[in-house]
Amino acid sequence: MNELATQNKNTDLIQTSWNALSIETQKAYQSDLDQFMKFCNKSIPDITPADVSNYIAHLRKRELKNSTINRKIASLSKMFTVYVQAGNLKMNPVSLVRTMQKTNYKTQRNVKSPIEFKLLKESLKNPKGQRDIRTVLIIKFLGRTGCRISEALKAKRSNISQYSKTNDKLMVFGKGQKERYIYLEKKLKKEIYKYFYCEKSDLLFPSEKCKQFNRSYFWQLMTEYFHRKTGLHVNPHMMRHFFATYKIYVEKMDVKSVSKFLGHSSTAITQDMYVDTVLSEKDAGIDL
Repeated sequence: MNELATQNKNTDLIQTSWNALSIETQKAYQSDLDQFMKFCNKSIPDITPADVSNYIAHLRKRELKNSTINRKIASLSKMFTVYVQAGNLKMNPVSLVRTMQKTNYKTQRNVKSPIEFKLLKESLKNPKGQRDIRTVLIIKFLGRTGCRISEALKAKRSNISQYSKTNDKLMVFGKGQKERYIYLEKKLKKEIYKYFYCEKSDLLFPSEKCKQFNRSYFWQLMTEYFHRKTGLHVNPHMMRHFFATYKIYVEKMDVKSVSKFLGHSSTAITQDMYVDTVLSEKDAGIDL
């Protein structure tokens, strides 16, 4: 983004808009824009609706998933909006293309939890060594709270407050830095404090060097653990799916309440993703 900003006017506005995004979103937007610019081989002011239309045809020819194409075009549209406001483009080319052709393709968003409660609970028993213990604590945290992995990585002890005899409240920051509260069982918190402690860090899950863990490291820890224990591929985000499907189908929780707890921007997102998902109801509770 910095390189692009130096080539355009009103760089302060562009940089401010860029800085407002999360690191993960910045990486995704930068990648999508780089691919588009490489395809067009033009500078920002010279982009036309035809370039966007040709790019969509190129993506469909590559047989990418509809969800991937939708995301890439949405990323471009958001970035072009900033360039219009900054005076680098007269009009958003994506918006113009949308008046002439379809740019959003149908996707199947229903998500199924990759692992049921009984198998999950069994896989968390008898961890061997500190590495496994720490991995299990991460899994329990994600499975019990429905947090995104990025939210867990940034969670701070100073944002934990007293709530009840059994639970505390933890303020986490989701997409767009939107804050919300989740419940953190005191028993689990005590275990986390025991195995993830660094005097110099306020992070809930600090590394041994008191730094914030790399997202890919968490990902690797969990996938390796589950593959060894169950033979299944289960990544951190799938624990969020587990939480949502369990709450909706086993505990029969109100979709609106689950949506708010997950930090979704609208109930419709939760309904699209989980309402038609099937999860076994023979198990009760979510005491991982």
